[in-house]
Amino acid sequence: MKMPREMKEKSRKGDFERHTRWAPTCDYYDGESKVVIHFSGTILRYLVGMENGYTWYRLRAIRNLKSEYAIKLLEICAQWRDQGRSQVYTLERLRERFGVVDSYPTWADLKRYVIEKAVKEVNDRSDMSVSYEIQKQGRSVVSVVFYPKAKYQDDLFGPKPM
Repeated sequence: MKMPREMKEKSRKGDFERHTRWAPTCDYYDGESKVVIHFSGTILRYLVGMENGYTWYRLRAIRNLKSEYAIKLLEICAQWRDQGRSQVYTLERLRERFGVVDSYPTWADLKRYVIEKAVKEVNDRSDMSVSYEIQKQGRSVVSVVFYPKAKYQDDLFGPKPM
């Protein structure tokens, strides 16, 4: 097992340097798919207050997703869920977000192999539903807007029995 990475910090005066391990102790539970990480007090001050400026979503929301495109779409949706609408993504920016810059050069291919499959998987297997709208310039698609919506707890398990 590799040792956890260290964080190096110099004093303002430069008279000392502190080396802090991110996680001095990690507990691995065989057969349970469980890891417990114990952080040092020094690291905790960096972790506390990280709510702002980061996209948060429950790991439970992505555990059933198989496609990397679905996971990336869920990240986009989680980032914009409170607004109910994502920013406008140009096709170039969308390809960057999905990591397919050199693949799927046409809108038809991008839509068929990436977006449609990711939307279907997110809608079927996560705690969010998403739809999207294309924006055209003439006859060409130039950008996409996603509309994420959190599913209610009841929706996750299907309709209530009568």
